[in-house]
Amino acid sequence: MGPTGVSLDPSIASLQVSEVEGMTIVNAEGETLGQVENVLRHDDAGDLHAIVSVGGFWIFGGSDVALPLADMRLEGEQLVLQDIIGQDELDDLATDYDEDRHSEVDGDMTLSEAMGR
Repeated sequence: MGPTGVSLDPSIASLQVSEVEGMTIVNAEGETLGQVENVLRHDDAGDLHAIVSVGGFWIFGGSDVALPLADMRLEGEQLVLQDIIGQDELDDLATDYDEDRHSEVDGDMTLSEAMGR
């Protein structure tokens, strides 16, 4: 259990942070939402987020979105976000992400260790 009573799905709790980075995230309908750029911990809540770059063209004009890892589980080689979020909702979430309120986590830690810190 994390600081706010949020827990990670057992399928991802033992993954290392470095393993999660680069994984593809899909929504519950199987639509690709993006690749995990980074795993960060929210400074206030203490929960972990997968940072995904959305929109833009190639490397230009994309915006970062923080998706809660507590809402994901591992299926095969990809993370499945349990919410029905599509590309349009992702663009809305991009405005909610405040990089100053998130901290880097050690790539060698498991997600459950990173959440406990």
